[in-house]
Amino acid sequence: MVNEQLAGWIRENQSKGYDSDQIKAYLIQQGYAQAEVEEAIGASDSVGAGSASLAKNAETAPSWKSKYLKKKTVIPLAVILLLAIAIGVFFMIPSQQPGTSTGVQIAAAPPTENCFEDWTCSGEWGACESGTQTMTCIDNNKCNTTVLKPLSSRQCQAAEAAPAPASSKNSMRMRIKSGLSSNLMGKMIFAEVLGFGDQVSFDVNGETFILDNGKSKTLGDGSVLRLLSAATGVSSDGTPSAYAEIEITGP
Repeated sequence: MVNEQLAGWIRENQSKGYDSDQIKAYLIQQGYAQAEVEEAIGASDSVGAGSASLAKNAETAPSWKSKYLKKKTVIPLAVILLLAIAIGVFFMIPSQQPGTSTGVQIAAAPPTENCFEDWTCSGEWGACESGTQTMTCIDNNKCNTTVLKPLSSRQCQAAEAAPAPASSKNSMRMRIKSGLSSNLMGKMIFAEVLGFGDQVSFDVNGETFILDNGKSKTLGDGSVLRLLSAATGVSSDGTPSAYAEIEITGP
């Protein structure tokens, strides 16, 4: 089926001086299918041919200057005809646009109605830099729209360890954001806050367990991990936020 919107756009630019080959190359570059473009150009050329046929029939019609018209009527009609031709020529002359070799600026093509976004993402989040992580996503169909684009940027928080008070015995405290891994005292610790912050699931160097607030766990190397507190909430941008505050005491 002919894309009438596209065919109308083609006729508009043909009237400005562009030929079919120029228009076809431009539309294909914009993402239109070649078959759809050729069909629309064919429909536009058919309309143009019909207009040319009408013009040819008009030329073979009886002249206005026939012997049946009075001389005083012929002169006003000729003047009106000349004025109409002059006005038509004035509006048909293309305006010169800077930076164009043809002197005619092609109008923007209508939106591609049949372009559906097809996003592929790397699946790996980058390092946390300045509080942001990003992921690379590419639209395979190059629709130039982002309606269906997956999440490719998110906030993050780099864990910061702070030494415990001097009175503590070989211990350190850290606040870990839920869902992130942190290194503390040579241990890779992953924490995930459960429910409303009543419990936290841990993975410490492959050793998994769940702790309630205020509870402790003796690890395989003899050190003790204690869950000081956990909380859930919503950050300023409306995204869920949760963290666990822990303390590790060495053997």
